[in-house]
Amino acid sequence: MIVYVCLWVISISIVSSAPAKKEDSLDLIRALNDGKFEHAISLAKEGSGINGKDEKGLTPLLLALNMIVDVKGVLPNLVNAINDRNYDLALSYDWTPLLQAARYGKTKMAKMFMEKGANVLAQTSSGAGVLNWVANSGDNELVEIFLARGADPTLMDLFTPLMRAASRNYEEVVKTLLKDKRVRDTINVSNGSYTALGYAQREHYTNIVKILKENGARG
Repeated sequence: MIVYVCLWVISISIVSSAPAKKEDSLDLIRALNDGKFEHAISLAKEGSGINGKDEKGLTPLLLALNMIVDVKGVLPNLVNAINDRNYDLALSYDWTPLLQAARYGKTKMAKMFMEKGANVLAQTSSGAGVLNWVANSGDNELVEIFLARGADPTLMDLFTPLMRAASRNYEEVVKTLLKDKRVRDTINVSNGSYTALGYAQREHYTNIVKILKENGARG
């Protein structure tokens, strides 16, 4: 009995002292936070820290999209290095890399993620999809890309994509969205406060009002 207990204790100590997996380390996150982007790329290519998460639950890929969107040339290299290892690692707080790219209007990143099989129908916990976010930034090219890839233009968190575009006077985005029959069929949907037309009327966006009415908006 004593022998078995000793062996059990020894085995537990061995397991508990086992080193953390290389991919779960925080090295990559630390490099990003410290602004050491070239070092971060090297770590990612080695697979070091690609599955790590910071205190907010953000993975390196989401952290990179948040932090270095304006550092020329670094983000694509880092994204490629991480994606080559494990594309699906960045599912934190319901944010996928594609949703994050949509949020910031990063067309090149969005294309890259979709080429790697990103789910264009992904939603955040609030119910917002890629079109909800990109309609908020007014990137018409990205709206066209997402629609062509099968994104749902009728999803609503507090706003539909059409409501967001209309409320911000994004005329080209409104026109693009209205090419989709699903949007025209739901043009008079309200969020309890306004329809897309209501938002345009409230802000006195006369061109948007005209376009919406020509496509069946009432009010």
